[in-house]
Amino acid sequence: MRLACHCVLSTAHLPVADRDAFENLITKAPRRTGRLIIDHPFLTLEAHQFGFAIHLGIFEDDPEQPEDVSLVLWGLMRRASALGADWLWFDRY
Repeated sequence: MRLACHCVLSTAHLPVADRDAFENLITKAPRRTGRLIIDHPFLTLEAHQFGFAIHLGIFEDDPEQPEDVSLVLWGLMRRASALGADWLWFDRY
């Protein structure tokens, strides 16, 4: 068994461009054995009926901010990771 910490936010915390980009990725994602395969160059994303989650394992290597990730989202991810979260969850508008 594994215990995971989740940080949950509203998509209202994201810039509109980020919300639109994630919605587009989720809408166009193909399914494989019932799961959506969301193709993002840097982030591991999981969609669910009412939103999506971003895995924060990227911070294990202390990376620089990717160009494809906004300052706002990167800051939220970094803060959630610093608080010990494994996932950053967003409701879906």
